[in-house]
Amino acid sequence: IVEKDLFAIVSDILQTDAFGVTTNLLSIGLTSLLAIRLSVKVKQELDKNLPTKDILKLKTIRLLARLLTREEQEPGISGITTYPAQEYYPLTETQKGIYYDWEKARDALQYNIPIAIRSADPDTPDPSRLREALLAVMEMHPYLKTRLVLVGEEVMQQRRDGQAVEILVKNEDEDKMKSVMTEFVQPFDLFHDDMYRFEIYTTQSAVYLLMDIHHIAFDGVSMGIFLQDLKHALEGKDLSPETVSAFDVSLYEQETLKSPAYQKAQDYFDTLTGGECSMSVIPPSPKVPEGKENGNYSQTVPGEAIDTFCRNYGLTANTFFLSALTQAVQRYTREEQVVLTVSSGGRADSQLARTVGMFVKTLPVKTDMKPRPFIEFSKDIQEQMFSTMEHEIFPFTRMVDKYGIVPQINYVYEGGLGIEMNVDNKPLQIIFLDLEAPRFPFGVVVEPQDNTYVISIQYDNTKYAREDVVRFLEIYKNIASHAALKPDTLNSELTLMGPAVRQQVMDFSEGTQLPYNTSKTFIDLFRENAHKYPDNKAVADKNSSLTYRLLDTYSDRLAAELATLGVAPGTFVAVMMSRRKEFVVSIVAIQKAGGAYVPMDSEYPNDRLLYMLENSESKVLITERRIYESK
Repeated sequence: IVEKDLFAIVSDILQTDAFGVTTNLLSIGLTSLLAIRLSVKVKQELDKNLPTKDILKLKTIRLLARLLTREEQEPGISGITTYPAQEYYPLTETQKGIYYDWEKARDALQYNIPIAIRSADPDTPDPSRLREALLAVMEMHPYLKTRLVLVGEEVMQQRRDGQAVEILVKNEDEDKMKSVMTEFVQPFDLFHDDMYRFEIYTTQSAVYLLMDIHHIAFDGVSMGIFLQDLKHALEGKDLSPETVSAFDVSLYEQETLKSPAYQKAQDYFDTLTGGECSMSVIPPSPKVPEGKENGNYSQTVPGEAIDTFCRNYGLTANTFFLSALTQAVQRYTREEQVVLTVSSGGRADSQLARTVGMFVKTLPVKTDMKPRPFIEFSKDIQEQMFSTMEHEIFPFTRMVDKYGIVPQINYVYEGGLGIEMNVDNKPLQIIFLDLEAPRFPFGVVVEPQDNTYVISIQYDNTKYAREDVVRFLEIYKNIASHAALKPDTLNSELTLMGPAVRQQVMDFSEGTQLPYNTSKTFIDLFRENAHKYPDNKAVADKNSSLTYRLLDTYSDRLAAELATLGVAPGTFVAVMMSRRKEFVVSIVAIQKAGGAYVPMDSEYPNDRLLYMLENSESKVLITERRIYESK
């Protein structure tokens, strides 16, 4: 019976009945977003909890039915329940992380979530109607009225369901709205301000709703819930209350931290991290423009080949882009293991489908980069992610303390709001207001949009230059495109260049071939020239010059010194010098000693220079005292 009921629900969601109870649902179009809908409908129609993570992991109706009907559950904890109302509630572990960051920089804006909604008709919606709709939504989600308070020495959330909602309504010139929206986004004082701000403006040609809610009480899914309810309120429809509130979640979490499932989750992350977790880092740009540039860059990727790949191999688009991202990162870091973080919705329980709050989980991903077909690599990552989501009750704040995790590269797959805002058949434009700082040094966000995917990189513009971010995104796109079309390609052989750039490189490599004695090395040819033209100028800088005789003599002496330091055929020598004749002396000397040289730019950050030295295993560094002492 359960199989039959599940089949009917899945068939309705996917709009097809051309599958069986053992069909991989991912192969017929089930996505992570549709899995959430499935979880909600199972709760509504069968009154059973079917977490999203189990849907994605088990994949077939037969296995899901067994999960729902088996008599003995594995040791764990019960689902979220409602609790009697109280005045104060603890912060969740996720909220604690945001609070700690806020205390470090109370004037920062990275945890604001501001948007503007614009109607091109100054009479629709009427400002009073829009205000009443906002009030109706806030009554359905009174958690947003919470405020932080200090109870003894503990920071708590104060419940304020009866607090009046303040909404500013005023007229403004259309020409001034850009500056109004810029000024609207201000820091929140979590102890004294409301967690939300609403302002309604009417201009000569439009109506604007500006809203900003702090991330400590609100996440991306909450935004979707809020806007959907706002749309329904404007249409005069009744709104449904939350099944459980974010206050209930905070108390529920306190119970989970004492459960056997919590210890099991901790054991899992002990094994995954090996007890420590050094994060991968995209090397900072050697030169960053002094002018302040927007730390956000986006490009669009065609979705057809990627969607086909996911259907054919039973993978989610989320997994596909995460797999491609780790490959792109590894091209920069050259690590045997790439370690980054991902943001998970944290809403596995279907009862949270309409709950407004902050439930996002930050989770580590640790991938072995050994060569294997990309499809196998992707399946390994998907299995790891399913296992990690099963144990996400172990809080990230405790991972930071226990494993020394400092997030550097963070990946987010967003389903998009999926809402077409309109009122009285007139469209409303949603405008995302820019923030001054990213939440991570290097954040990658992927979002499906129509038949494409939008990849955005939100980066620290004090560490990374736009041109380097553009280059990274091109590499990421090329890897993804190649992997989607040729999934059996070894991950180490995925192309970094698009067809046009590859052709440019091939064209550049072609030229006139000149005859020469291939049995002679560069040093052989150099010695011949030094013998033929000993007094000719060989190299010069702004201070002086060297003849071929002197260049040959000086490089011989340096080559002998390098040999005493262990330089031999097959070894590397790093060279970090300014534009001076001694640079050429060093290059010739290294080759005379049988080594190969590694050029290093002294303007690179120290971390990158140290990485180059360690990664190349250079025997010697040749540099100038001035440069060495400056480092």
